[in-house]
Amino acid sequence: LERNFPVNFVTTVKGQYVLNLKIPNGYAIEELPEATRHVLPNEGGKIQFSCSQIGESEVQISLKRSISKTEFPVEEYNTLRQFFDLAVEKTQMQLVLKKM
Repeated sequence: LERNFPVNFVTTVKGQYVLNLKIPNGYAIEELPEATRHVLPNEGGKIQFSCSQIGESEVQISLKRSISKTEFPVEEYNTLRQFFDLAVEKTQMQLVLKKM
């Protein structure tokens, strides 16, 4: 896709999503998704994703996302698109559990 116009946001955006997930009895975490931090050029925004085990039976998943600029020129469109693709990808990560 080719974009011919800048991307305009009405306002800056900031959001944080936190999920505390209890692992059912008889299961253990085999693999956690890898933590990620991605920053847009010129401090235009950032994504921070983490997944950590708390104790033996709980996992905390955190996604922080912010857009610090309200206008992105055409030249930054592909980078901005990759930024949102990464946010979507991280919200679809899977925890791998194993039965004990």
